[in-house]
Amino acid sequence: MSKWNQVISPSKPDTVNRAGGEAFTETPEVALVNLVLTSFMKDKFYEATKDEQARLTGLLTQVDPQFAAKVAIYARKKFGMRSITHFTAAWIAKNVHGSTWARKFFENVVHRVDDVTEILSCYAALNGSLHPIPMALKRGLAAALSGFSEYALAKYRGEAKALKLVDAVNLLHPRHSEALKALVAGTLKSADTCESAISAAGKTEGGEQAVDAKKKEEWARLIKERKLGYFALIRNIRNIAEAGIDDGAFAELLKQLQNPEAIKKSLVMPFRILVAYKVAQSLGRSYRQRTQGKVVVSETTLLAEALSAALDLALVNVPELPGRTLVALDRSASMRCAINRRSFGETPVPILVSDVGAIFAAALGKKGADVMTFHDRARYERFNRKDSIVSIAEGITNESGGTNFHSMFECAQAAYDRIIILSDMQAWVGHATPADALKRYCQKHRCNPHVYCFNLVSYGDTQFPANKVYQLAGFSDKVFETMALLETDRLALVKEIKAIELGQK
Repeated sequence: MSKWNQVISPSKPDTVNRAGGEAFTETPEVALVNLVLTSFMKDKFYEATKDEQARLTGLLTQVDPQFAAKVAIYARKKFGMRSITHFTAAWIAKNVHGSTWARKFFENVVHRVDDVTEILSCYAALNGSLHPIPMALKRGLAAALSGFSEYALAKYRGEAKALKLVDAVNLLHPRHSEALKALVAGTLKSADTCESAISAAGKTEGGEQAVDAKKKEEWARLIKERKLGYFALIRNIRNIAEAGIDDGAFAELLKQLQNPEAIKKSLVMPFRILVAYKVAQSLGRSYRQRTQGKVVVSETTLLAEALSAALDLALVNVPELPGRTLVALDRSASMRCAINRRSFGETPVPILVSDVGAIFAAALGKKGADVMTFHDRARYERFNRKDSIVSIAEGITNESGGTNFHSMFECAQAAYDRIIILSDMQAWVGHATPADALKRYCQKHRCNPHVYCFNLVSYGDTQFPANKVYQLAGFSDKVFETMALLETDRLALVKEIKAIELGQK
């Protein structure tokens, strides 16, 4: 996830937002960054996927293509954004020709093997055909493929996909490693992944009981041998729990879920851990029991505790900001759109934009910030800073109503050094922007706070023109890494993105 610091140029509102309220248009660069760092290319409360795609295309035509390329690499490599970076790369392939940097960009934007097939498939959709493949795209993706291990190639061979990995290799003609030679020859061993292992277990002879026993054995083996990546662990929480693995494997599972290095390396966004936490809770406390020392504890409880601890670890980089900080969380109706459309296991577990906001508010609250919620009206939240992030987030008021940005400044009871607003920025109550309300607050409390507009759903507009307002966006914990720097260097994030060398990894 990310942040973007930018002075908004208009002194007066120059547009109307999706909710019908006054707003300020974001510059194309800011709008692009906010969109790329918040979009999973799915329907949102105020915007259908096709309309968002059209807006993205429009923004890409308005910015320097090199800047767009750097944003894509930043979003993919640092924040784990996938589909929208594939679209950006495919758009650059179709529309940018003769550049000296493009080949290296296509190589460097690839983080995982299946990025290659996704970018090619997206290019085919945008171009109307996969052919001709631009030379820069062909050479860049080929170079990326040559660097992957046998395990990675086998894991993402995509045999059930329209464009298989072997098809991509035959199209791109990468420098053949031994692993690529084996892939083309059809002799590449299947990777020992949960998908391949559990699929094979499902073919066990002897009926349903024999299949279940084999799946139990395979899940336990994969965990004990540490064959599952972090995302695979949390994505399969329900499947692992239902398999009924032995106590040794279960203890190892709890240990791996709370491994800070694995969490950091995985680029897993905090909300995905929250999904797994909710899945574990959905199993019910009457679920299987485990013995911890001399105590018998519900497996659900143990999994939830481990995932709660994992969420705390995922947000360990939230800074302790000096002075007094207020976090204002938007609880209006438009924040209640789901950002995940898939289910983890059999039962869908929707995570709303407001859930992500609550997690971030709780994380900042643990580090000393006051927390306020607002919709039609605003109120302070009470919580115990020693509680876990998920406990604090679950306790935050979750009412729903309109979006009144004025209310937070009218409710604020202290002189704050900074105010962090977590919202989709679609304010409409009162229709006017809250600039005057902020001004009155500053006069009343004799303060001049930094204001962060943390955009959780980007629609291309914002609420503040003031020169002390910082624009942030995204769902990743990485957004907090440069927050403290912005107050001493307004161009911290701009410099971070522009410093990316397209010719280097």
